[in-house]
Amino acid sequence: MPILRSIAWSLLALAFLVLVGSLLIGIIFLFIDIFIFYPNLLHYIILAFTWPLIFWPVFNVLSLFIMFSWWCFLGGFATLIFHYISRLFYRKRKAPYLVSTKLPNFMDKPKIVAIIPAHNEEGSIGTVIKGTLKHVTEVLVINDGSTDKTAIVAKNAGALVISNDYQMGLGVTMKKAFKNALRLDASIVITIDADGQYDPDEIPKLLQPILSNEADLALGSRFMEKGSIERMSFVKKLGNKVFTWATNRFTDLHLTDSATGFRAFRKEILEEIPITSNYSYTQEMIIRAAYEGFRLIDVPVKFLKRPFGKSRLISDPADYGLNVSVIGLRIYRDYHPLSLFGSFGVVFMALGILVGAYYLFLTAAGIGAYHVGLVMLCAILLILGIQILLFALLADMFITRDIRRVKPERD
Repeated sequence: MPILRSIAWSLLALAFLVLVGSLLIGIIFLFIDIFIFYPNLLHYIILAFTWPLIFWPVFNVLSLFIMFSWWCFLGGFATLIFHYISRLFYRKRKAPYLVSTKLPNFMDKPKIVAIIPAHNEEGSIGTVIKGTLKHVTEVLVINDGSTDKTAIVAKNAGALVISNDYQMGLGVTMKKAFKNALRLDASIVITIDADGQYDPDEIPKLLQPILSNEADLALGSRFMEKGSIERMSFVKKLGNKVFTWATNRFTDLHLTDSATGFRAFRKEILEEIPITSNYSYTQEMIIRAAYEGFRLIDVPVKFLKRPFGKSRLISDPADYGLNVSVIGLRIYRDYHPLSLFGSFGVVFMALGILVGAYYLFLTAAGIGAYHVGLVMLCAILLILGIQILLFALLADMFITRDIRRVKPERD
């Protein structure tokens, strides 16, 4: 049942946050205890930087070389940690909405196809189609297993209707829609919801930056200053904000509404970026388009009160949120394996160094012999961290090779 599944994911997410928070608090208190109860902490800090002298007490070329190597390692490791921490708080500024300078062929007389995914929207889809047909060449409705008269109303309103045998979900529905839009030889594709919450008369606003060759993907933003929202629940607003923040983190953009279903884009995006997810297309299209050098822009639009019923394309928000998160992680893995896996490698190496430093601390205190297991744990964490880093370098090498191989063919 969707409700039980939502509750389950929510409880698991809460448990994870509590666990991580408890771990961080425990580490903070551990360092506080060390500072309070061990006034000779400076002695142990010096020991951590000069421990090679314990094994090579005589100053010679070998001891100096080992000491210098150890300091270089500490300096490099500290710099790497600082780099990853600083990325959490600082992001290089780019142009507010545009990315890259890719310029697909300009179209004098473009064929504009509007895609409308629909599930049980007989009350509003007719009005949406008639309003959309005023601004596009053709309207394509993908009827996602509706049990009412959605397909009949859409056909009578002048749309080309393709129906799923049963409800397959937004991701599968949109993949089918995109394939058929290319078969219709669309030059520009518009996506708009069937529930009437987006105003079809704002389609020219989305088309303008594409027709003037200023952008390749125009997003109808409900959260821009000149946009407006008549009604949206707090949970959906929060979810949209979170997904937009995550999308911006992935791409270094400054978009305001990455979850919008009201957008316009060139056919080149569909040709070069086939959607892989069966759950959603919104964030995946944005992230991959940005990575592939297409230009993105936000356009303020109105978000109206739903005239009939409630949202049906996404039946389980918790499940949808989880799957979108997995999609984003998968895309980031494909385009930035070194950053993703390297972070895990650095974390394991950091834990190994902390365990090793703690063992040295116990050894200096005269009780290190009773904690030999710490040596094994330190070695395991360091080896694991090094292996993950090597895997990250290997993955980055392969993705760089593939990019170099494909780019000349594309450009």
